Amino acid sequence: MIAIKDIEMPKNCIVCPLYVGKTGEGYCAITHKWNATGGLNRLNDCPLTEIVTCKDCKYARQNNDNDRYCYLSGKYHDIYYYCANGKIKE
Repeated sequence: MIAIKDIEMPKNCIVCPLYVGKTGEGYCAITHKWNATGGLNRLNDCPLTEIVTCKDCKYARQNNDNDRYCYLSGKYHDIYYYCANGKIKE
């Protein structure tokens, strides 16, 4: 698994850094599948997924040392730690 820090989930393929081509013709650099919509939509099997770090998680609370305490795991983590249970705080 890899992660690209500080990049939001692309709304469509054209704005994705992994899209190879131009509007109307292009493909995903990961799956090598052509986008039949010309990149205007994300593919249904897009391999990108949102990763929520402690910094943005609704289950994390910050202490005086800038460490995050997780109410789910009962442990302290730094702000870039992530887990499968993370949810974006609203």
